Amino acid sequence: MRTTISQGSLPIKLSVFFGLAGLILAGVGASAISECLLAQHWPAVEGTVLQSRVWRDSAPNHGGLEDHCAMQYLYLVHGKTYTSQSIACDANLDTELAVVRNHPQGSKVLVFYNPGHPAKSYLATSIAKDTIIVLLFGCALLAMSVTMILRSI
Repeated sequence: MRTTISQGSLPIKLSVFFGLAGLILAGVGASAISECLLAQHWPAVEGTVLQSRVWRDSAPNHGGLEDHCAMQYLYLVHGKTYTSQSIACDANLDTELAVVRNHPQGSKVLVFYNPGHPAKSYLATSIAKDTIIVLLFGCALLAMSVTMILRSI
């Protein structure tokens, strides 16, 4: 027995799919933007880079090379020493690569730390364009979903 999708149910199924995809993308974008906006108002202290590394590796998806980076830094808050590897609040690779490339081992960095949880910190609190695009694309998918549902009623 062969199953077919009726013409009437296809727009509803597509609208649900677009709505869920839009909700996920908008949520991810909004969460990252919110984190960065909060981090921009956190206190800052001077820290020291313990390790800083950029390397290229093969990219399995497209056969080319991909850049990667890692950094560890040390900072002091209220007499307690913390170490972190968090670089950018929105985890944007371009932002993280720029920070790591400009801060070799032993260099000083400005560390923004969460006053309620000083172990949480970032070196970059700006919002990358890619993060805004993810949010806007998610909102567009949500709007398309709502439009499709309204047209099918």
